[in-house]
Amino acid sequence: MRAVTVRQPFASLLMAPVGTRGRKPFETRGFRPQCVAIGDELAIHAAVAPADGFALRSWAESRQSYVTGRSIDRLPYGVILGLARLVEVLPADAVPRRLQRWGDYSKGRWAWRLEPTLLLNPGVVCRGAQGIWTVPPQVEAYLLTHRQSVARARRGAA
Repeated sequence: MRAVTVRQPFASLLMAPVGTRGRKPFETRGFRPQCVAIGDELAIHAAVAPADGFALRSWAESRQSYVTGRSIDRLPYGVILGLARLVEVLPADAVPRRLQRWGDYSKGRWAWRLEPTLLLNPGVVCRGAQGIWTVPPQVEAYLLTHRQSVARARRGAA
């Protein structure tokens, strides 16, 4: 299983349920995700350090903290928050302006549209890395087992 590390509060904003006002629908990067196909799931890892000061001020000023329900110092760090499906990859400058939240959408960059499929609460402690990285086997086993138990519980509730 592959993962990507994202700084807070943006990792939590990516993992907010689809349709949530203020949700971050795209993760922008300087590269296409070569080792992940459309439809694949990625583990979303919250970095141990928050985003830089400018990004945090921008987030606080826009009052987007209501999406996560927590102040920046109370968000989880150094954990896998859950799984998200890679829905599409677009040139960043092709994303409609109204969807360009929390990222660098300049020419030459890529926007990865992600939709959360499994939210962990609490997250799973795990060391992250830059770029796309491989989740350790014991963490992957936990994630897959947890996803199966959630699916069984949903079927039982239906």
